[in-house]
Amino acid sequence: MILRPKLTMLDIRDVETIISGAYDLLSSCGVKIKHEEGLQILSDHGADVDFADQVAKICPDLIDKCLKTVPSSLKFFNFDGEETVRLEGDETHFVLDSAPVYLLDSDTREIRSSNTKDMVDIIRLVDCLEHVSCITACVVPNDVPINLCDVIRFHQTLVYSGKPVFGGAFSIEGLLAEIDLLSILAGGREKMEEKPRVFMAANPSAPLMWTTTSAGNLIDCAKHNIALMIIPIPLNGGTTPVTMAGTMMEHTAECLSGIVLSQCTRPGAPIIYGGGATALDMNEGINAEGAIETKMMAVANNAQIGQYLKIPTAANCGRNDAEMFDAQAATESGFGMLLGALGGINMIRGVGMLDHGGAVSMEKMVYDNEVCGMIQRLLGGISVTPDTLASDLIKEHKHNASGILGSAHTFNWFKKELFMPSRDIIGRTSYNRYVETGSKEMFERCQERKQELIASHKPPRIDRDTLDEMKQVLLRYADHKGEQIPDFIFNYEKEI
Repeated sequence: MILRPKLTMLDIRDVETIISGAYDLLSSCGVKIKHEEGLQILSDHGADVDFADQVAKICPDLIDKCLKTVPSSLKFFNFDGEETVRLEGDETHFVLDSAPVYLLDSDTREIRSSNTKDMVDIIRLVDCLEHVSCITACVVPNDVPINLCDVIRFHQTLVYSGKPVFGGAFSIEGLLAEIDLLSILAGGREKMEEKPRVFMAANPSAPLMWTTTSAGNLIDCAKHNIALMIIPIPLNGGTTPVTMAGTMMEHTAECLSGIVLSQCTRPGAPIIYGGGATALDMNEGINAEGAIETKMMAVANNAQIGQYLKIPTAANCGRNDAEMFDAQAATESGFGMLLGALGGINMIRGVGMLDHGGAVSMEKMVYDNEVCGMIQRLLGGISVTPDTLASDLIKEHKHNASGILGSAHTFNWFKKELFMPSRDIIGRTSYNRYVETGSKEMFERCQERKQELIASHKPPRIDRDTLDEMKQVLLRYADHKGEQIPDFIFNYEKEI
């Protein structure tokens, strides 16, 4: 048996203490839910609901009952119907983050607002990155109406990528339109549920509150049996206690409140225990995504507490505080993703991120893909068997290494044992060779690779009738909102 390396931050008794404290918060303070149906659902299942104040107090027995119906394992499928992602145990996957507004321009190397072309290029690029398991539109483009943006982003992701999708909506109506798009592409609601391709997101607001939109989206995902990642983002010292333990307790309470609401809506509704408890930088007054305390809370909270509750987990481990794609960005993202993976977090977010989660870089996505590959190799551990010990090979050659490189054993094993990063990105050549090939620094190497991948990308082969049905969903939604879809959103029609 190969040992999977594992990192923990909390003793089991500390985990149980934090969870017990979260139970107490929900039964004493309760959770504020600005959604009438959500309050009624909880009331119908035994919660003590004050409809005037919009507060539901949830007793421990109801929490325990709901935890028993949450699936402990989730599967996601690609466009071709193949299972490519499984969230269970300590299995780890990587994905981008969900909604930064800005992008690091490849030519000027300055941060600017993102547009639809950027978004499509990101989708095309990530569809080609072998160590990034899931796709999201990532940026919020500035050249489409803001109240159509969520549905347009989701539509473009489905059109240009075949990977499992991390989605989300900025409104209740937007989520329902996205479900319509997904159902059409899957060939109906039944097939959509049979081979799920999408997981959505909903964010409670610290302290202990669900907005109308977030609660509504959680309820609708449960009704349609669509996996939902609950993403509290408490800021310790800002919206929660400055102590990590106190912040994690409140984070746990917010996750548990969402779990209860989802399971009361539909027992067995798929949930991902996500979130991003973040340290507040007391000098700058800003969320310190790259802070070591932020990474520590991810391991302790999202990995250990989520695993204790037997729920698939996720965390924002790849975020950083760097303004540019530089050594700080690579360091904070790299060790964050590594620590999260060693903790056993199932879905690690933040590939390509910059600037406290507010910006993204396509060049950094290319670089992070290599880091994700290295991390996956580390998680694979070291195999100790008669074949890998290779005693016969050692005895055959004794004190002479000649012939080992060309041996059958080397040819049979080197690709299994050694992770081979892209030679164009991770340099393993000599300094002289580096100079001979142009002395290209990391950004330039990643930029060239990015351009190659985008140019070679082929979107999934969706038939014309399905694309037309999906287009009509967009047009109807825009008409309902009193807006128009820009013509360039349908540029994909030129590729059919």
